[in-house]
Amino acid sequence: MVIERRNKTIGIIIGACIIAAGFYVGIVLARPWNVTFFLLFSFLVSLIGGFISGILTRGPVEDTIRSGFWSGLFGACSILIYFLTIVILDTLAGTVTLATGFALYGGAFIALIVGILAVIGGWISMIAKRALFEDSNANQEHSQE
Repeated sequence: MVIERRNKTIGIIIGACIIAAGFYVGIVLARPWNVTFFLLFSFLVSLIGGFISGILTRGPVEDTIRSGFWSGLFGACSILIYFLTIVILDTLAGTVTLATGFALYGGAFIALIVGILAVIGGWISMIAKRALFEDSNANQEHSQE
């Protein structure tokens, strides 16, 4: 029980770190003319983060999906820190423009989509675990006969 809980916590932390790191790497690699690369890269990394958090979770379907949700939530919070920093610095500098508001709304939109995709990644990991373990259980039954 303790090992399962530890693995679940480690999976959630790893998934959130992958989601946040993927977002910031996407910002570094993105160019102004290639916004679709940035969005696709961020969304793919969030699926991978949810998948990893779900793989390290043992238990019923709800636990893997819940792990994907938590990793997506923590990853989305770290993504929102970037956008809130933009808004706070623009406000302190006195240069609040329409782009500042769009940065906040865009950040909230990206965080919402990243959270949803992390849950989907957790669900995909549940399907992968079920397929792998059913095959291994079937092979064990045939080997015992």
